[in-house]
Amino acid sequence: MKTHATFAGLCHYFQKIVLSMLLFPAFILVRGQGTWAAVSDLCPNSAGGGMLLLSDGSVITKSMDGGFDGIGNIWNKLTPDSTGSYINGTWSTISAMHDTRLYFSSRVLNDGRVYVAGGEYGTGVGTGEVYNPLTNTWTYVQNQEYSIGDANSAILDDGRILQAIVNFPSADSNVFYTPSTNRYTPAPGCINFHDESAWLKLPDNSILFVDADAVTSERYIPASNHWVNDATVPVDLYDAIGETGASFMLPDGRAFFLGASGHNAFYTPSGNTNPGAWAAAPDFPNFLGTSDAPAAIMPNGKILCALSPVGDSVNIFLSPTYFYEFDYTNNSFNQITAPDGTPFLPDASYASNMLDLPDGSVLFCHLDDYQYYVYTPDGSPQESWKPTISQISRVQNTCDTFTITGTLFNGISEGAAYGDDWQMATNFPIIKLTASTGRVYYARSFNWNRNGVQTGNLPDTTKFALPANLPNGIYQLQVVANGISSNPVNFTPKPDLSSTLNPTAICSYDLFTYVPTSNTPGATYTWTRDAVSGLGNQAITTPQSANPNELLINNTGQPVNVVYKYTVSESGCIATRNVTVAVNPSPVLQITKPDSVCAGQTVNISANGGTGYAWNTGQTSASITVSPAVTTIYTVTANNSYNCHKTDSVELKVDVCAGIAQLNGIGEGLSIYPNPA
Repeated sequence: MKTHATFAGLCHYFQKIVLSMLLFPAFILVRGQGTWAAVSDLCPNSAGGGMLLLSDGSVITKSMDGGFDGIGNIWNKLTPDSTGSYINGTWSTISAMHDTRLYFSSRVLNDGRVYVAGGEYGTGVGTGEVYNPLTNTWTYVQNQEYSIGDANSAILDDGRILQAIVNFPSADSNVFYTPSTNRYTPAPGCINFHDESAWLKLPDNSILFVDADAVTSERYIPASNHWVNDATVPVDLYDAIGETGASFMLPDGRAFFLGASGHNAFYTPSGNTNPGAWAAAPDFPNFLGTSDAPAAIMPNGKILCALSPVGDSVNIFLSPTYFYEFDYTNNSFNQITAPDGTPFLPDASYASNMLDLPDGSVLFCHLDDYQYYVYTPDGSPQESWKPTISQISRVQNTCDTFTITGTLFNGISEGAAYGDDWQMATNFPIIKLTASTGRVYYARSFNWNRNGVQTGNLPDTTKFALPANLPNGIYQLQVVANGISSNPVNFTPKPDLSSTLNPTAICSYDLFTYVPTSNTPGATYTWTRDAVSGLGNQAITTPQSANPNELLINNTGQPVNVVYKYTVSESGCIATRNVTVAVNPSPVLQITKPDSVCAGQTVNISANGGTGYAWNTGQTSASITVSPAVTTIYTVTANNSYNCHKTDSVELKVDVCAGIAQLNGIGEGLSIYPNPA
C-alpha cells in the first residue's frame, strides 16, 4: 500500500541539490554509462506514473490532473519530432478517462487500442476502460462486477487479457477480458495470493509469479487454462510490508526477478509444465531494493533499475532513489547518475516509472513532475536479438494498409516493468519509416499474430497502416520491438516510379522517349499530357499505355517544361507522379550571302542566331570568307547557350563574268576573254 505524495517543484529541486552536496560531494559518473537528457518541453500536466507506447510510435502518459480527488484522469501524448527524437518531441492532450485511477493495470491490445483497469486509488477501482486512438474516445468495459484494485495483468497469445482481482472476491481471483466482446468472464484463480506480485510472461506463453509474501511460485498454463505449482525461490524477494519489484526475461533465456528485500533471483524455464529452476542472483549493493520500483531492459541487454533503501515494517518506502545498470553477463550493478545529473532523487523509488521507446532509449517520469527525461544507453543489441523482415505485401484494394512478415516482432522481453501496479509492455511491433532526407515516420501497427517473447524462428505477422499524407518515395523500413530495430529494408509505400522524374533536357525538334520503371512489383502505367504554352504539340488527354515517343517543338526562345502525368496502379492502389522534361529552344539560324559571285571572286558568308558556329569549311567564326571557282554549297551548324544545335545550308552560285583581265605571264600580251555569246 503506497501513499500519494505531492511535491512543490522548487522545494523538490532544492532538496535534491542539498542532499547531493551533503552525501555525495564527489560522485563520479560511471564510465561507459548512457546519457540522460530532459525532454525539451514540459508536459502540460503533472505526471501520474502510467506510461504506454502506442502502436503508432507516440506515447501517452497519465497525469495527476483532472477529476475531483487529486488522482487524475487526464492523459497527455508525446509525439516524436521529424527525426524520431522523443527528447525534442511535442506534447498534446488526449481525451480524459471516465474515472480517476492511480496504480492500475494497463495493456496495449492487438488492435492498437489501450486497456486500463482498476487502481489502488481513485474512482476507477472497480472499472475497466478502453481507449481508441483512432477516435480519441474511452469506452467502459460493459460488466463491472469486480473490485480490481492495484492488480497485475497479462496479455495472452489470443489477445485476451488475464486480469488479476485484488480486492474482490479475493486476492487470488482472476478474470479474462475479451476485446471483441468488451466483457469480463471468469478465469481460473491462482493457487495462492497474487497481491503485490510481479507477473512475467515466459517464452512458452505461461505466466510466472512468486506467491505474495512467500518463496513459492506458480504459473498459469494457457493451453490447459489452469495454474500449476512451480519451484521454490531460494531467497525472499518481498520486503517487510509485502512489496517486491519488476521481472524480466534476459537475452540468455533466463528470467530475472528484482526483490524489494535487497535479494534477487534468476529463473530458468523448463519450457513445459514441469517446474523451472530458481537460483539466487546477486544482491543489490548498499542495502538497496525495489519496493515497488520501475526498471527497463535496454537494447544492450542491461537493465536500468531505480533503487531505494530497504525498509522495515515501520519505516517503509524509504528515500532516496539511486539508479543502477545491471549487466547479466557479469552479474554486476553499476551506479549511474539520476536523470537530473545529481547522484540520486530525494524520493522513494515507487514514485517513478520507465518506458522503453522505439529509438532504443528509456522514458522516465516522476509523480507530480512536469519534466520528463530520456535515458539513452550505450552499446547496441546483438544481431540475434533483432527482428527480421521476410516479406511486405499490400492488402488488396487498399493504398495504405500492408501485411509484414518476419521473426521476433515481439522481441526478447516485455520491455520496461514496475511490478504489480503498472504494466508498460512494449513487446509488439512498431513500424518505423525513414525517408532519404532522414525524416522519420511511424506507421500504425495492428492485428499482430502473437504476444509472446523470445519466439525464435516462429513466423510473425502484423498489419500496418501508413500515416496520413505520407509523401511518395522509397523509405527504409524497420520493425522495432522494445527499442531493438531490425535491419532496414527498402519499402515503396505507394506504387511509384523508380525511373527518373526529371529526364535529361532535350532540344526543340528532338524525339522524346521515356520508359517508366517501378520498384513496386506488378505496377502498371498510363499517362496524359496537357497543352503547354509555347509548345507546338497538341495536348494528349486520353490516357496512353504506350511509352511516350514524341517529337517536341518549342516555339519560344526560352526553355519550356513539358509534364507527363503518370498514373501508377498496383493491387487496386492508384498513385500519380509527374515526369517533367525541359524542351530547350534551338537556335533560329539565318545565313546571309550574295545572290551570285564570279569565279574566283572573294566574298563573305555570315550566320547569326547562335553563340557558336561550325562550317563545313572548317571555320568556326560567324562570318567566313570564300572564293569559290564553281557553284558551292556551304553548311553551318549553330549552337546556343542551351547546347542545342541547328544546321542549315546555302548554295553560292558562281558565274563566268565578262571583262575580267588576267595576266598570262611576264612579257606576254594581255588576253581579253570575250563575253559569252
